[in-house]
Amino acid sequence: MPTHMITEVQRRQLFALARDRGMDLAAVRDLTPAGSVSALTRTQADALIDRLTLGRAQAPCRPRRGRRASPHQIRFINELIRSTGVGPHWLERFDVRVVEEIRDSQTARRIITGLCAIQKARDSASKGCRFKRLTSSPSVSMIRK
Repeated sequence: MPTHMITEVQRRQLFALARDRGMDLAAVRDLTPAGSVSALTRTQADALIDRLTLGRAQAPCRPRRGRRASPHQIRFINELIRSTGVGPHWLERFDVRVVEEIRDSQTARRIITGLCAIQKARDSASKGCRFKRLTSSPSVSMIRK
């Protein structure tokens, strides 16, 4: 099991809290973003445990970060992944398995920065990210600074 996934201690705590509130397995699954407790990351499990502890179990389990990732950022990440040839395992360090799971612009910026560094290292003749056509977007221009 990858290290960023829910731990056994978190799993036991989650089900104990749910049992104390009279919730069954289906009710717990309804509170998870992917519909499965096994698919929770440590961060998501902590958020769900907090909701159950505070009695706000009906609230959706979503990250509480700032703005959502823009479509430009998602497209840019997909292009960088194709050009650098990194595998899907590389995204796991950001608690996402596929690009579609990137929810917030902060995580998107971190991923773009990492992919640009990989690309720059692989292409020593380049002076940075080679995808210039997306730099007209304000969100991508801010990322590259």
